Amino acid sequence: MGINRGISSRVGYIPSLLWLIVSVIFSNLYLDNNEASHYIYTILCVISYVLCFKNWLKYGGRLISLYVFFVAYLMFCNLGQSILYICKVPLELLYLYFKIDVGEVANVLRFQYVCIAALNLGTTLYVSKPGNCVTQSELQSHYKNNQIRNTNRFNSIAIFILAISLLYLFYEGVQMLIMRQTMSYHDFFDSGRGESSNEFTRIVKFSALYFSMWAILKKKHVKLVYGCLIILVCIYMLTGARGLSITYIGILLLLVPISHGKLFQKRYVWAWIIGSVFAFSLLGVVGDNRNDLNVSIFSSDNSMGANIISTVAEMGGSARPAVYAMEAANNGVFNYQTIFSTIIRAIIPLSSHIPSIKVNNVVLSEWITDYANNRSSGLGFSCIGELYVNFGQLGWIFMLLYGYFIAYAENESYKRIIRGDLLYPLVLLTFLCTMVPWARSEFVRCINVVRYGVYLLIGKFLLGK
Repeated sequence: MGINRGISSRVGYIPSLLWLIVSVIFSNLYLDNNEASHYIYTILCVISYVLCFKNWLKYGGRLISLYVFFVAYLMFCNLGQSILYICKVPLELLYLYFKIDVGEVANVLRFQYVCIAALNLGTTLYVSKPGNCVTQSELQSHYKNNQIRNTNRFNSIAIFILAISLLYLFYEGVQMLIMRQTMSYHDFFDSGRGESSNEFTRIVKFSALYFSMWAILKKKHVKLVYGCLIILVCIYMLTGARGLSITYIGILLLLVPISHGKLFQKRYVWAWIIGSVFAFSLLGVVGDNRNDLNVSIFSSDNSMGANIISTVAEMGGSARPAVYAMEAANNGVFNYQTIFSTIIRAIIPLSSHIPSIKVNNVVLSEWITDYANNRSSGLGFSCIGELYVNFGQLGWIFMLLYGYFIAYAENESYKRIIRGDLLYPLVLLTFLCTMVPWARSEFVRCINVVRYGVYLLIGKFLLGK
């Protein structure tokens, strides 16, 4: 039996390994950047993304999971407009192709399909090993018969921290809404969007994420917590805070199938399809708000179908900052803070004052917004572009390691939750939730909150429990 499992595991990742090898070789041999190559690169990107979904599900990964959410968001953010372009969607919906030559977009696609092939291999290396994936039914069964126990004192403290954190976020969210009523998004963004950037605010955001998951898994005020999370998502959408919206949507996607598994039975599939289409169309509100447009999906001249297409097109706009980032990196325009330096700064307190890792960095998304002369709204960013800025053509190596890690992090979290441990898995899941927006943002904007989870783990280790 052990021999068969080992053979199955090796055979499982071999096709993904071959696809990555072929992708790397082809990307180095076929360097054309024209209309035909744009079409080819787009198809290759789609194949790489499909393999990510296929292998995750094939070996037992959950359909509704943070991994699937990240890959789907990554695909629509960085490939959406290119898919619509080769499908001959009217160009007025594809703002990217008004501003940038097809050849420049093709260059990004050539790098992207290799990175996603590497992401797929990293994921497959983990999930193809028997026993590494936790099924939806296992999680639902555990939730139904939850035996996790803590002292009443700890429960009271945790609920108090959660309540304070959510109240603070609501207060901050209302401030953001008030500011947006009187300011353009440009001024709103330059003023910090009404968000505090001090350590206390970061601790509050981590506490809200961590203890929301804790409360639901412990069956403490479940409906109230879900209601608060949904309200926060709506607030952040209305203010145009894309990353914050996606983070809290990630928590909902993670927890609702576990705590309310009955709602995901086959007879409810039609309702979820309709609801998903409607919810997806609402994401267009984020883009509208960032461009100071008061467009509603209910208006007579803006049908649901048109809004969905424009939403996909807006999300595909990550290719534009990726183009600018790759151009700037090739021309040596700036000295950019590396991902590894970002990780060190995020984990070690006051690390920015340590000379050995202090760098003359720029905030890349802000630089790109100025470079593109698009001050009405932030362009956002692209993890594909950031990988190139950090590692050049070898950026796919980091993506391979990242694919393995996120597959490990999600499934290891589920395993430990089932075994009765919450501290370590909730830190990992908090990290995964905050990293979903990396598809459309910068690494440094996503990871800062996670440092407090690292402190918790260090504290647990020092205390010996």
